[in-house]
Amino acid sequence: MSLPRFLQAPVFPDEEQSLRAGFLHLLTLSITVALLGYWIVLLVLRNQVDAYRLVVIGFATALYPLVLLLNRYGLYRTASVLFLLVGYGGLTGLAFFAGGVTAPAISTYIVLIVCAGLLLGNVYTLILALLCSCTTGLLVFAGRQGLLPPPVSVQNAATFWLAEVFNFLLAAIVLGIAVRRLERAVLRGRQEIERSAKATQALRESQRFIQSITESTPYLVFLYDPVERRNVYANRHVQTDLGYTRSEIEEMGPHFLDRLMHREDQIHIHRMERELRSGAEGAVSEGEVRLRDATGRWRWFVVRVRVFERSEGGGIGLIIGTAQDVTDRRQSEEALRESERRFRTLVDHAPEAIVVLDADTGRFVDFNQNAMQLFGRSRSDLLALGPGDLSPPFQASGEPSGLAARARIEAVLAGAPQTFEWLHLRADGAPFLCEVRLVSLPWAGRRLLRGSLADISERKETERRLQDARMLEKEWELARQIQTALLPRDLANPFYDVRAIMAPARQVGGDYYDLIYVQGRLWFVVGDVSGHGLTAGLVSIMVRTTLQAILLERPASPPEEVFDRVNRRLIADMQRLDEFRYLTCTLFVTADGVNVSYAGRHMPPLLLRASGQLEEAPAVGTWMGIEEFTRLPEYAERGHLRVEPGDRLILFSDGITEAMDANEGFYGRERLDALIQSHAQSSPGKLHEAIVADVRSFMRRQEDDITLMILENRGVRPGAQSGLPESR
Repeated sequence: MSLPRFLQAPVFPDEEQSLRAGFLHLLTLSITVALLGYWIVLLVLRNQVDAYRLVVIGFATALYPLVLLLNRYGLYRTASVLFLLVGYGGLTGLAFFAGGVTAPAISTYIVLIVCAGLLLGNVYTLILALLCSCTTGLLVFAGRQGLLPPPVSVQNAATFWLAEVFNFLLAAIVLGIAVRRLERAVLRGRQEIERSAKATQALRESQRFIQSITESTPYLVFLYDPVERRNVYANRHVQTDLGYTRSEIEEMGPHFLDRLMHREDQIHIHRMERELRSGAEGAVSEGEVRLRDATGRWRWFVVRVRVFERSEGGGIGLIIGTAQDVTDRRQSEEALRESERRFRTLVDHAPEAIVVLDADTGRFVDFNQNAMQLFGRSRSDLLALGPGDLSPPFQASGEPSGLAARARIEAVLAGAPQTFEWLHLRADGAPFLCEVRLVSLPWAGRRLLRGSLADISERKETERRLQDARMLEKEWELARQIQTALLPRDLANPFYDVRAIMAPARQVGGDYYDLIYVQGRLWFVVGDVSGHGLTAGLVSIMVRTTLQAILLERPASPPEEVFDRVNRRLIADMQRLDEFRYLTCTLFVTADGVNVSYAGRHMPPLLLRASGQLEEAPAVGTWMGIEEFTRLPEYAERGHLRVEPGDRLILFSDGITEAMDANEGFYGRERLDALIQSHAQSSPGKLHEAIVADVRSFMRRQEDDITLMILENRGVRPGAQSGLPESR
């Protein structure tokens, strides 16, 4: 059972103070108990004891608890002085007022006072104890020698001496108990001192261990006082990482943050302090801040802090933290982010659509803007889809899309990049053809594929059109060959030296010339079908075949009759074809080379006489292919020419006179007439070459078919040999 708090020995942080206060407490408590017992005995024997002794002992007994109280609250020096003064005053009072002090009481008190002085260890207390002992001894000696008043008589001396003996025994017992307790207290004190020394040594070793850890850690370790706003401790990395010595950091004092930390990042320190105040015990807060090193450069640190020590009120006393230099990492990350931004920019601005496919999930994981535009879908839509969702069930080749896609993906994963054409579907279901280039894209252990898609629908359409154009070109070439093959190859005849050319503006022209020798009569014709191209060429072929058929059927018919028959058949054929074409055509015939009859209307024939005179033959008749013209009076007219030996008949189409130069000026009749007259003495071949060359050099480009035929009368009479096969 423990003693009441008032009677327990006081304990203080200082071990020496606790030991001395404990000794004083035991002595005071022992004397108080002894005096209390003594006073009780005197009180019982009050009829036999003088009143002075009872009062003095009672007064001393009442003052000793005050000594206990002062000692309890740490005033052990004051309590020890009061302890001695009370004892000294009590003995002196007994000596003066009670007439002396008994030997047992004096000796007991002297022993207690000397022990108290020695144990308290205070020089002044020891001197006071010796002084009190000497004074008390002198008082006893004076009483024995009769120098003091005699003590009050005691009626029952035996009873008084019995009380003194009881008091002595009680004091001895209490003193023995006190000494025993004191021995135990000394032993405990020694043990406590040893434990304290061991704890101090362990603490020092722990501090050295902790310091070795903080010094060997690769990070900057610090202690920060949030109240005084200063750094308390920093390990060696404050110099290796920032270039400051520890003393320089300590000298910064409350300006520590302002001098080291970027102003924009100080908000993170305040945030971390708030988190530590509001968080649970042991909570850690972190953030990234910029610290200025000794050279003035800003360096990035990851700071992690926690509460190291609490104040008495439960607030934050000290904060311990680590700071890891991540400047190089930040620079690398920034370079990586910049590289990613450049890559993303390149991808987003690439002309083709780019997608990234996860081969394991079968879903797209990334794509650029062109891919979203190509498929007409949003980003969220594409992230939920795969190639199969953007393809029809079957490809254009008839192959199932799913099987074909899986085969190509497996080939790419095996290390063989694929380039192929693929039919896709837009968001509205419209199919379109793409050229796909698929390559492997290893990334963090994932099986990714990068696809570049280009919409080749227009290109395919262009290729188709180009192929059609090439086929049409071949057809045109075939038609040109047919048309050229139908032109007379050998122009030899009994009457004329002939030079002729038909140069179409396109592969197939609408101009037409022909020579037909049948039953002694030479027929020759020059015509121009309206328009250009294949239809005009076909009409010219129709005219030629119709003319030859009619001449074979009616070789002796006059030219106007032949013209009429050809025209009517041509009109009927074009009506069946739902085509409207007309033909300027002049049909000539001669039986002797001199007398020439003609019908129809074309460019007026020119007659270059042997004398060099140039004449224009009168125009007669109308055009072919227009039904209304058949009712005109001049429709069936016939013209006549005399071509004497040496004369030249020049027939041409409007492709010559209407040829245009770069200024869109026409070649014209005047230039043609002047050129013909300047070459009047030239041979038919030279004249023909000169006209063709001059026209071609004049025009910017050929817009119309060009036909030119020159016939020179050689003076040969009928019956002469002809190179033309006679039609039968």
